[in-house]
Amino acid sequence: MNGREKLPNWERPWSNLMQEEIRRRTRDSSSSMHDEENCALVSKEKKGKGKVSFSKSSSSNDGKKVDKAKVRCFHCHELGHYATNFPKKKSKKGSGEGSEREALASQFELDFTLFACMVSSMMGRGWFLDSGASFHMTGDKSLFSTLEEKDLQILIGMGNDEKYSVSGVGIVIFQREHGARLTLTDVKYVPGLKRNLVSIAMLEDRGYDVVFSKGKVFLRHIITRQVKQIGSRVKNLYALEVQDA
Repeated sequence: MNGREKLPNWERPWSNLMQEEIRRRTRDSSSSMHDEENCALVSKEKKGKGKVSFSKSSSSNDGKKVDKAKVRCFHCHELGHYATNFPKKKSKKGSGEGSEREALASQFELDFTLFACMVSSMMGRGWFLDSGASFHMTGDKSLFSTLEEKDLQILIGMGNDEKYSVSGVGIVIFQREHGARLTLTDVKYVPGLKRNLVSIAMLEDRGYDVVFSKGKVFLRHIITRQVKQIGSRVKNLYALEVQDA
């Protein structure tokens, strides 16, 4: 036993090894938490359709703070904010939507005024709303302010089995007592037609719902939801008749 070499003291190396292991685990744990934060951010980006909300002082991947005073917005090219936080972006969008809605409301009022002029005008024999007509039409040539006469190769079939040929297309102008004149465009000239017809289909193409209810006809804008009466039933027909509502 005395011939053997003295065994080294392992107490200090073992202590150093344990401390190194503790430091390594602490570092890995911190890295893992950082990765989880990154994963959460990616998940949040996907959930928010690619939009990421930045706090006033955002952190980069290396843990350093981003000085937003040096950040330049690619939208307005000013310093201090990201393009996603462009201050005028949301207000501009809201303002645009409001302007568009106002324009649609004004157009509705203008179209309604046109119907009022068509009713009050002494021109022709009155106008009727027709759900079966593909376009506005009249057989009264004197109503047109401009008319291009030509055979359009279109036959109009009526309920009494009569057929009429479309012989032209033009514009009918209605004069108001006050204000600019109003025009009904793309009106077909159909010689022999005894009534002036307003096409429901063409009104729908302009963004309106035409509602028939209890002997009355109402015009409703699909977007602005404005509603006004534009007709009433006369026997089996619906005559253009406006009432402010």
